[in-house]
Amino acid sequence: MRIIPVMDLLGGVVVHARKGVRDEYRPVESVLSNTAQPVEIAKAFRSEFKFKELYVADLDAILGKDIATDDIMRISRATPMKIMVDAGINSVGAAQRLRDAGASKIIVATETLQDLNTLSLIIDELGSNYIISSLDLKDRRVLSKSTELRTKPPVAIAKMLEESGVSELIVLELTKVGSESGVDRTMAESIVNSVKVPVIAGGGVRNVSDLVELEEIGVDGVLVATSLHTGSITPSDLRSFE
Repeated sequence: MRIIPVMDLLGGVVVHARKGVRDEYRPVESVLSNTAQPVEIAKAFRSEFKFKELYVADLDAILGKDIATDDIMRISRATPMKIMVDAGINSVGAAQRLRDAGASKIIVATETLQDLNTLSLIIDELGSNYIISSLDLKDRRVLSKSTELRTKPPVAIAKMLEESGVSELIVLELTKVGSESGVDRTMAESIVNSVKVPVIAGGGVRNVSDLVELEEIGVDGVLVATSLHTGSITPSDLRSFE
């Protein structure tokens, strides 16, 4: 199972994302680094944990501002980690700019997706292997600008995203992000059992026991942030997942 560290960028620094309340996010305080600068955090993830992948959420772009292409480019050049990026992508042009900035995979998230046709256009242009979709949930309800998406149950949307041709599917419960309150095993398991594409789960991971629990239900990867910065999960904890 892949353990994937998360980096939330806001205003050019790494912030502690908590429960999706973005106006309350503050620069991260981490046992891994004495700074909240993105490149330094990325280097710490790589040097301390030997991670091979990195999830970057460009929160400014998700909120409607320009994509932080310079930050993404610097991160991609600073470490050998493959970078998957959520930057509120909702057009082919934006996806292309993100690819050119150094993203190894582009995340098209339901939160900012206007409709499934846009997702299909992005996949047609960039290729299905390049695109991951994120099923963004808030209290187990689909979060989206699209009426079609937000009025259907998560399992139904997961199947629709799979049918669109995405290479992987992220299941992210925003109310649990940064809370270390435990993962929503039931929801993650229902998605894993409903689709054939690899599923990455995120939101609420506290410790290695949560990772074991998710591995048991068959997720392909887990997104982790807060527990890395607090030291609740250490490099030695992750050796069994290598």
